[in-house]
Amino acid sequence: MKKFWAFLLLILLLLMLLLLMLLPQKNPRIRLQSQAFINQPVLQVWEKLSDLSQLQSYLLFVDDSEVTKLQKKGEGTQRTIYLKNKHNVQEEVIEWDQGQGFVLRLHKPSFFLPFHDVETRYRIESDDEAGLRTDLAVTLTVRPRFGLLGRWLLAPFMTTRFQRLLDDLADGLKYYCETGLPVTEQTVTTFRQ
Repeated sequence: MKKFWAFLLLILLLLMLLLLMLLPQKNPRIRLQSQAFINQPVLQVWEKLSDLSQLQSYLLFVDDSEVTKLQKKGEGTQRTIYLKNKHNVQEEVIEWDQGQGFVLRLHKPSFFLPFHDVETRYRIESDDEAGLRTDLAVTLTVRPRFGLLGRWLLAPFMTTRFQRLLDDLADGLKYYCETGLPVTEQTVTTFRQ
């Protein structure tokens, strides 16, 4: 009789977990932002930022990145990012505002990733009247998988990791724009202190 009740309890628990995973189809998005002030004019920052094949110059865990279509800039441009862990991901530009920013969406995320979609918005504007300093804002929008269960279990873990990634990205882009040099482990360690 105890086995029956234990089995029934297990079935009920599994049904509740399944319900939590499937309940809300429109899972709330997690939105994170990082900002950097770059000591370069907007035009020079835009020149580096809009070159979508140079992500590895300002993000340490990227081995290489390449634009995979003939179109090198603008809406519809796609790039493949080769990560140091030997995986790769594809992104597509879904919004392009010449000289001011763009939005990239993770293209066809793997089933094994803990989120449905990821969008990264890069925005730049002049920070001073002389136009010698640029304000960079990078916003990451993520929607976790697995409904409420994903929101409760994955969001705290994802938020911390993604915020660190965003901060590294903004600081790395600042370093790359100001020096023309790619980031190294030493420079990233300096950012984090």
